[in-house]
Amino acid sequence: MLQLELASKLPEEVHVEVLQKAAAEVASCVQTQDGIINLKLVDDALIQALNKKYSGNDKATDVLSFSYIEEGVEPVQGELGDIAISLETATRQAEQAGTNLETEVVLLLVHGILHVLGHDHATADDQAKLEALQTSIMKALNLTYREFKWDSSVA
Repeated sequence: MLQLELASKLPEEVHVEVLQKAAAEVASCVQTQDGIINLKLVDDALIQALNKKYSGNDKATDVLSFSYIEEGVEPVQGELGDIAISLETATRQAEQAGTNLETEVVLLLVHGILHVLGHDHATADDQAKLEALQTSIMKALNLTYREFKWDSSVA
């Protein structure tokens, strides 16, 4: 079972139960070990600093994932990884997609969890697999799946 731990306060329009349901849906669609994924909602300045420090990309992005697991390695204290989502970027993307903030945060969370669990989009084939997983998960959650903007430099 994937357990989602929140490291920041959620905006009113984003509900913890929906995020937990999304994490459970990801776990039901892909093989994973039990553990904790930490989620922190941040602003563009912090996600840009994290992106520069850990990926060498000096720009804000929507979501960053930090995986603590390797195949065959037990997670330390049950933690599988961390996810940071920029609320500022998520808000802009939700507006551009004509959806709501909660749906956008769920999509970014799903994307982030899949990265923590070892899925990436470095190749066209990987991207197609990840796209199919995300589409399936969002559909199972009865949420709109917007066209995802792929950036292989920040897989």
